[in-house]
Amino acid sequence: MGTPPLLSAVRTDADSVNVSCVSHGWKPRPRLQWSDGRQTLKPEKLDYSSGAHGLVSAHSWVLSSSSSAPWVSCSLVLSEGEEMEGRVDLRNLAAVPETSSGLQTAVIILALLLLLSVVFIGVLYKKRGNKSTHVLKGDIVDIETMRQPEDLVDIENMRQAGVDVTLDLKTAPPYLTVGLTGKIVRDSKDNSCPPGEHAYILGTHGFTSGSHAYWEVRLDKEKVGVKESWWVGLASGLVKRQGDVPATPSNGFWFLSSDKEKGLRLNMAPDILLPANPRPQILGVYLDYDQGVLSFINVKDNKLIVTVRAMFIGELFPLFNPGQGDTAPMTILDASHYKTKPVEVSVSERESKVATPAEEAETDALLASNHSRNHQTSESKDCL
Repeated sequence: MGTPPLLSAVRTDADSVNVSCVSHGWKPRPRLQWSDGRQTLKPEKLDYSSGAHGLVSAHSWVLSSSSSAPWVSCSLVLSEGEEMEGRVDLRNLAAVPETSSGLQTAVIILALLLLLSVVFIGVLYKKRGNKSTHVLKGDIVDIETMRQPEDLVDIENMRQAGVDVTLDLKTAPPYLTVGLTGKIVRDSKDNSCPPGEHAYILGTHGFTSGSHAYWEVRLDKEKVGVKESWWVGLASGLVKRQGDVPATPSNGFWFLSSDKEKGLRLNMAPDILLPANPRPQILGVYLDYDQGVLSFINVKDNKLIVTVRAMFIGELFPLFNPGQGDTAPMTILDASHYKTKPVEVSVSERESKVATPAEEAETDALLASNHSRNHQTSESKDCL
């Protein structure tokens, strides 16, 4: 969703008013239309232009008569049928004495535009607030726009961009235990994450412009079950150091997470909940840096969970947080395991597991070292 339509009006003579409308940052392109409350007006000019990252700007103007209509509106209509409207009152403009100086007229027009902008921003905030609480299954979520994609994805094509991700011990806080191979991580038995801290760890390899990357994360363990709390996604290279900044896109974080109580969610502001999505056993992550696309896939079902569209700047690193209190650890799978292995949607749960004997042994060792831990659901909220 782009900016609210900003209208400006200039009186060309005693009765005729030139009204212009401009709005930026749309994808897909909206349909712009004019009205005076009684009929649709034909614009004198209507231009669409594409800027950075394919976002569309709309600009149009129309001539109207202040004696025939009290106001004129400019509306941006989305493909989903939703509409964002701006209006300008022509009666106030017509009431300005013809002897008024150009400066006085400009001040009055500016005051009207500021008032309209405040109203439109309030309406926009309300609309976005309603949208960012609950999202239907499989929605693509822009930070500002939502669209419905196909459920099934071309995961085999994504897997061709498979990369081997290894955990960077230098970015690990003391609240995490990392396996010797740098592929397995879980919460520490002896050092619980305190309130206000984030127990995340980054990958060693970063991504920049031109990058297409895909990796898979195993989030369950046979005879143990599926993990209930975790983060998986991306972090900017600027957040190499642990801190107390909010884990939001504005601070360089983009991730899907699982909450013990609420299920899956995106770390938007406010959080975007994804109800009715089962917690994945194996999670696929696909990045197209230049297109600003970050997708999360339930590998077992070969279905898209959600796609985030954002503007990425600088180097990005894979982000992992294994949560707190789960019995199962988090395991990053080698790309060689899935690059040449076709997806079988109908395979059984046991057959869908992918892990080497070394990874299994290391996982068992981490489980053994933490077997006496109690579930700490209240503390897990501080680290997630």
